[in-house]
Amino acid sequence: MILYGLLLPQRTSRTPSGVEANTLPLVVRIFSNVIIFMETPITPCCTPNWGSLFVCGKLLLLVAAITIRFLRLMALVGCVALFATHVTLQRLGRTVGDAEDTNMRASLNLFYGLAGAQALLSYMVVVFTSSREKLVAELRDGRGLSDLDDELLGLYYAHVRRTCRTQGARFALQATLIRFALESITSATHSVRQSGVETLHILVASTTSYAEKAALKTRDSPAAMESLFWMATLASPDERPKRARAACILARLSGAGILLSGIPSAVPSICSLLEEVHVHSRSDDPVSAETNLVHKGLEILERLSSTADNLAEICSSDHLMSILTEVTSREQVPAASGTGSLKAATTSLIVLTRLTCAVDNQGAMLRKVILRKVLLMSNVRAILWNPNADRRLRMLAVQSVAGFGFDSESRDSTAARSMVAPLLGILCGSSPGGGSRRHDGELMLEAGKALEMLTTESKPNCAAILEEAGNEDFQALRGMLFDESRTAGRATVARILANLCAYSDPGSNEILAAFITDNISEVLRRTCDVQDHATEDLEPFLCLGLRFAKWTSAQDFIDALDKIGREIYIRKLVLTVQANQRPGVLRFAIEQAIWIVKHEQELLCVQQLRSNGMVEALLHLQGGVVAMMDDYKLLSPSGAVLEHKEPLPSIVRRATKLICRSA
Repeated sequence: MILYGLLLPQRTSRTPSGVEANTLPLVVRIFSNVIIFMETPITPCCTPNWGSLFVCGKLLLLVAAITIRFLRLMALVGCVALFATHVTLQRLGRTVGDAEDTNMRASLNLFYGLAGAQALLSYMVVVFTSSREKLVAELRDGRGLSDLDDELLGLYYAHVRRTCRTQGARFALQATLIRFALESITSATHSVRQSGVETLHILVASTTSYAEKAALKTRDSPAAMESLFWMATLASPDERPKRARAACILARLSGAGILLSGIPSAVPSICSLLEEVHVHSRSDDPVSAETNLVHKGLEILERLSSTADNLAEICSSDHLMSILTEVTSREQVPAASGTGSLKAATTSLIVLTRLTCAVDNQGAMLRKVILRKVLLMSNVRAILWNPNADRRLRMLAVQSVAGFGFDSESRDSTAARSMVAPLLGILCGSSPGGGSRRHDGELMLEAGKALEMLTTESKPNCAAILEEAGNEDFQALRGMLFDESRTAGRATVARILANLCAYSDPGSNEILAAFITDNISEVLRRTCDVQDHATEDLEPFLCLGLRFAKWTSAQDFIDALDKIGREIYIRKLVLTVQANQRPGVLRFAIEQAIWIVKHEQELLCVQQLRSNGMVEALLHLQGGVVAMMDDYKLLSPSGAVLEHKEPLPSIVRRATKLICRSA
């Protein structure tokens, strides 16, 4: 339309027709030259440089974009100027005059009216395409970000425009909402930091794919994590909304991949959250009003403690350990579930369990530090003794104590030895005021496993049990050993009794001596009654038969053996060695055969061992089968904890030599 306006004769008065005749040919000649130039073929003179062409193409696009913007602006300005000028000079709308002038003015009215309409349309296009509200609405609808308000999206929109102006289009394409949030929370400006933490909180809490992406990007940004932990320490009431959102974000992000050693403010931040026990704040902000900072701090601590590399940082903080000690105290641990104090105590014991159950050298160091926390150990012992405490608390307390059995120094410590009595009370159902809890099978089984670990290769702990246990306790252990309806803890009870026999002097305890005398024949009979020679049910009875034989006199063992038949028992041992591939069962069966050979003068059973094929079975094991078996005395979920002093292949060779030499 502008070009048409330039070619159209503009008249304020009559002009000679010669002007029009001289103007049109000039325009025609210009366009003819352009067309001839465009139709002229271009012959390439050299091979193009693609790198230069790419740079030229980028420059051409940039120039084209600037040109289009300029033309859009000039179209608007030109149409407005053309319309305003002719309205002023031509007096648009006047049709009085002769016929020729009237017709010309009618045409001019139509043309300049169209120019005014074009100006209005150009203005509407410019305003509509650059409208912040329109772009914000499109961003929300296209990305599914309905939770973000206009102010936050407006800040993101301004961030993208600023990036375009300062860093170029390439960085603008990377200016995602997640990157905007991460850059904003590290900003020195309060309003920008506030908008960043709000945006990141909505992204992480959303159900879209942005939640996982935002979590990964945030974990990979040390500056962002440091800023979030710093914001979680803000104690001002005005900063509580920001602090609550930072705590919510950290609670969702904490876990695998976050190392406390790289974030100096992490542990102080967790301590500040846990110390908000008595702070109750009212706020118009919904997130701040609904967020319990103590619970978020506990959640962050629990998730961070699931990473083994963070355990040393947690244990080395005296402030944090003092808080954990306080929340596990008797006054802070109620019996009713669902309270804040119970949640705090539960999380503290979860962290304590992970500290005590760590393996390798780091685990030994952590347990050494924990054992020096006298008040903390006293609180754990009080939970074990208290039958009215929450069941999960007692379960966690038992599991934390079991971790002390992973190394000899912790196992033989005074603090660990003080836990033996309450564990025995839980196992035998003799806790004060036990009531219905004496039949909590799962808790009793965990207590048995803890006792098994604490009594393994620990003479002081075995002595503590023998000093504490009475006839009722041994009768309870006998029930768990022989009761067919309670087979879950049979192997555990058998190992405990075997440890008591192995690490105490024969005849040193009258109650234990009476128990062995009364039950040795039943143990041997149960060994022979197991029909499947490859089953693990043989292990507890073989283990006890061996330990009872070593603890009591040879004559007592012979008397018990005669009640079931020597030939039957010898054949059972041989069949067990021939058929079994379980290292524990093999070890006890072969060691029992060695004991029988060593007491050949009283038993006279070596010939029966040979005639039933014990030598051939042992030679078969020496062929390489037994060397491939894993044989450990203690195992943890993380792997082996304690090996036997004598490996199984050595026992096989020793038994073979003894039987062959005694022939």
